[in-house]
Amino acid sequence: ISDVPIYEADLSVVKKKDISEHLSQFILHQSLDTVDELVWRSSHMYLKTIDSFNNYSVSAYCTPGHIKFLLLYKNKNYINDNLRSFFEIVHENYIRVLLNPLYEPNGIIISSLFDQNVHLAAKKFLHQ
Repeated sequence: ISDVPIYEADLSVVKKKDISEHLSQFILHQSLDTVDELVWRSSHMYLKTIDSFNNYSVSAYCTPGHIKFLLLYKNKNYINDNLRSFFEIVHENYIRVLLNPLYEPNGIIISSLFDQNVHLAAKKFLHQ
């Protein structure tokens, strides 16, 4: 499995970006090494906050099939249960995408329903 994103979304409430897209991708890509290390030391899928850079943090979740979900966010006092719940909803929706016979595994996810459900989960668990 390569480290090419199969899905990306801006989940911020305010659409004004305070970080460049290149910097956010750099932070997320840098954290993949940490995810790769932690996956083998943990039996949990939710890996909590795994990395930080300036005033940003990265939380991660890794499926049994080693699909990595990463969330980059400004340092907030997110409750770990909220982050875990968010990732679990994303994982459930990813499984639904995999069940689609027209989806090619590891292909880019273009499903508008998937995107809508990710945004709804963010609204419910991250924007409180």
